[in-house]
Amino acid sequence: MKKIKRFFDSPLKAVASCICILAVLAILGVGTAFAVGAVAENTSIGVARAQDAAFADASVAPEEVVLSKTEFAFENGRFVYEVDFTADGLEYEYLILASDGKVISRDVEQADIQNPVPENQMETADSTNTSTTQISLEEAKEIAVDDAGIDQQQREQLQFSQEKLEWDDGRAVYEIDFFTTDYKIYEYEIDASTGAILSKSAEDARGSAADTDGGNGLIHLDDAKEIAARHAGFTVSEVRFSKAKLDRDDGRTVYEVEFYKDTTEYEYTIDAAAGTILEYDIG
Repeated sequence: MKKIKRFFDSPLKAVASCICILAVLAILGVGTAFAVGAVAENTSIGVARAQDAAFADASVAPEEVVLSKTEFAFENGRFVYEVDFTADGLEYEYLILASDGKVISRDVEQADIQNPVPENQMETADSTNTSTTQISLEEAKEIAVDDAGIDQQQREQLQFSQEKLEWDDGRAVYEIDFFTTDYKIYEYEIDASTGAILSKSAEDARGSAADTDGGNGLIHLDDAKEIAARHAGFTVSEVRFSKAKLDRDDGRTVYEVEFYKDTTEYEYTIDAAAGTILEYDIG
């Protein structure tokens, strides 16, 4: 029994052993082969780690992803995870080695993201539903800026802190957040199919900043991102930002900055007037 255990004492050995056993037992029946595959899956890295490996290689944050498939499979003599998803207007197809998370192959192409459906809603989606033409991200941004009444001079200096496609309550929605040089924050949700404004808000972010910084204004969004990345030990170019926005928190104007380095998430709250780090979380 101890000799047998040595073949399965690590995920890598377990998967390798299962491949050998699968080849030998294939002639004994399909049921036996499926049983070996189940053992291999139970000793693999798992779905979550396979997805993390794909997201990290694509440099996308999990919350930016519309996941379409994650399947355990046996291809070309090895066990793999097939991970397919859409992010930032691109469609990704990955093969991840089930034993250690190594990226075996990747395929990236421009996505047809008309009415994207998350993996956990695919089975309940109406198969008879016909996709409608989807507006582009730039068109969604233009709709939001026009509605906010931003003049041409201010448009040239707008800072967009969020501009992404999400799936919300069964439909594709653009989330567009931006702020102006006079520190007014605008947040919009735009229906990706019709261009209709689903929700919007506007807020004066300056608050009492003039009282705390001598009236010199707030630091720039790019400065806040650099402060956060540097504190974590990285440069801005080494990380993938998933969120960077101006906000109000407990009567104070702050920047909320979130980013990923490999598969680790970093979250920072930075005083927008003084540039000091108020709180951070890693993990």
